Amino acid sequence: MADQDALLDRIRVTHTEIQRIAPFRDMGLVPNPGASKAKIKKAEERIGRPLPPSYRAFLARHDGWPRFYEGATLLGTALLGKPSYAELARLAFEAAETPVPDLGPPSRAQRLSIIPFGIDAQATTLFAFNVDVMNADGEYEVVAWINELGVRRSSFPEFLELVLELSEAELDAHVQNGPSVEELLDHEVRGAYLANIALKRPLTLCAIFGSMRAARPGAG
Repeated sequence: MADQDALLDRIRVTHTEIQRIAPFRDMGLVPNPGASKAKIKKAEERIGRPLPPSYRAFLARHDGWPRFYEGATLLGTALLGKPSYAELARLAFEAAETPVPDLGPPSRAQRLSIIPFGIDAQATTLFAFNVDVMNADGEYEVVAWINELGVRRSSFPEFLELVLELSEAELDAHVQNGPSVEELLDHEVRGAYLANIALKRPLTLCAIFGSMRAARPGAG
């Protein structure tokens, strides 16, 4: 797995290049300065449990990152554990469904014990730690809902790898004169790409788009 700081740097560089080519894409390129140990401890006291080591390391470097991905801000110490965020995230995840097996949030019959760590203004993009699933290193599973598409990753660093992969695919599509902006951001295309990543199929976002466009009625 790539170093977490290196992943964050690569994401920032990739988003900077996307914004240069497509300035309409509102991506936050300036993360906050790091938090003190006291602030991180206070946030954990508010949450009622320790944060995963990877997110503590993130907070020590950046105390939050506005509009990190798809408009969702990575929450800093002042906002982590706020009841309003937790309830909003829980309602959104419990109402969510996905057609892709093993990808999306659980059905309404289940309840997640979650710690939201990322959210956008419309609550259509959400990132949360599922504290019911923790590995030997103390890392919680990440459950994310990105533009109505559900994904799971085993840890925060793996979630960052997914964000980088999606961002690099978008940049490649712009550079290679792939799908139009509207088509690139189409939920159906992005959903197929997320499913492709989960199944580890070697298809690019452009390739998926091309096959879907060819299959649509009226395609020439």
